[in-house]
Amino acid sequence: MTGYLDDCFFSALGEKTDITTAEGFQAIVKDSISFTPGKRHQYSDSGYFLLGMIIENAGGQPYRDFLAEQFFRPLGMTSTFILDQWAIVKRRAAGYTIRDGEVINSRWVWQEELPSHWGVFSTVIDMAKWDQALATGKVVMESTLNEMWTPATLNDGQSYPYGYGWEVEQMAGRRMITHQGLSGTEYSILPDDKLTIIVLSNLGDLLDLNEIGSWGLTRGIARRYLFGVEAGLPQTS
Repeated sequence: MTGYLDDCFFSALGEKTDITTAEGFQAIVKDSISFTPGKRHQYSDSGYFLLGMIIENAGGQPYRDFLAEQFFRPLGMTSTFILDQWAIVKRRAAGYTIRDGEVINSRWVWQEELPSHWGVFSTVIDMAKWDQALATGKVVMESTLNEMWTPATLNDGQSYPYGYGWEVEQMAGRRMITHQGLSGTEYSILPDDKLTIIVLSNLGDLLDLNEIGSWGLTRGIARRYLFGVEAGLPQTS
């Protein structure tokens, strides 16, 4: 899954496509603060980039190695890896989008030394392994997961439907924890219904919020499942 690109994060880098950690950090340092912390919500790749730097410092190893050793390999996620534009990966799907009614290539060309704000490549099978590990406390404690799934509280006391890296929404009256990727992916959990929906497509970018993108596929699947349950139809266990 890939995250949304934060324009202000890349603005100081211009058209540079090979980005070191030091260069990424300097780009963030040069960027101005948009508003007082806690005043409102704004999706920020910069924050997750800085979190990656913290992980490397605390873990004493590169971010990609830390995730592989601490999570991917122990959980048997053999087809999951962190962005490396130089690597040749068998069966890796190319990304596409639609422009002026035609399918075109999505030009994801950045090679980043620290891609902690995007760039996890995986499969549905591996993501299912991750989901099972998440549900059974093998990734984080249940209390931590509940905190991640709690909407943020702004300075004025209002809540915003975003937790720690997760959108906290409602789907047909049910709680829905979800996040999309710009490349055409979505990972959604309806915890009270014990339902997880993983959509990995390679047709994204401009399509994420319409019925033929991952957004529409996820909600279509959820509705079919939930309405089937309400109607008493048999469900696959």
